Amino acid sequence: MAAESYISENSYKASLFAQFYDWIVERLGRGDAYSEIVKFYAEQFGDPILELGCGTGRQILPLAERGYSVTGVDYSPAMLSVFEQKLGNAVPEVREKVQLMLGDMTNPPINQGNFRLIIFIASQLLHLNNDEQRLACLKNSCNLLAEGGVIFIGNSKLERESRSWEDYSQPDDTWTLQVRLKREDGVHQEDFKLTPKSQEQQEVLFEPGWCLYSIEDIHMRELIERAGLRCIPLLPNCPTISTSNFYLCEKKA
Repeated sequence: MAAESYISENSYKASLFAQFYDWIVERLGRGDAYSEIVKFYAEQFGDPILELGCGTGRQILPLAERGYSVTGVDYSPAMLSVFEQKLGNAVPEVREKVQLMLGDMTNPPINQGNFRLIIFIASQLLHLNNDEQRLACLKNSCNLLAEGGVIFIGNSKLERESRSWEDYSQPDDTWTLQVRLKREDGVHQEDFKLTPKSQEQQEVLFEPGWCLYSIEDIHMRELIERAGLRCIPLLPNCPTISTSNFYLCEKKA
């Protein structure tokens, strides 16, 4: 059966990809550990909390369910639509805690500067392919911080070698998920192939699913400094992930 292929700069804006996004992330095993880290820092710094590149709300919706006021910004209407679907199933008290905005994280459409915690937990900065964009994002984020607020950044240690198709699905899934990694000149491209177990649906190929652009640890620290921020020690007892570098940042005095 021929695949229905979504070929673009990034499948991130495709409506069908947004519908599968949470399921793909769960199958890749990239969800729960990040959520624990976000929860930990929310408990330390409080709200309001901002996530730039919030996607379908995997990180900040659970915070709203715990009573925190959260704002999410994303440039994909399709991802925000899925987030809004989740809010539609939430109780009114949770919906009141969430504000969603369509916009670019390099120039977020926000005019308040009182955020206690801003998060880039899922390597959102790695979706930006040049330092001009990264600096704009970090500088604008710095301006949105409250006095004593912090920015928490995740920087994945991306794989160095390409990989052919590998199966990430589980036996009871209705779709088979295969993932391919293409690695060239610092660009980390993951493609996703979804094959239905039912004959009534078509195979779907997202190529590329997403592209990430490596930022070496020393360079990320340089960008943070240039943006008017400084790294401070990670808090004791914070959960960690061996495949990521993390940075806790505050405004320079």
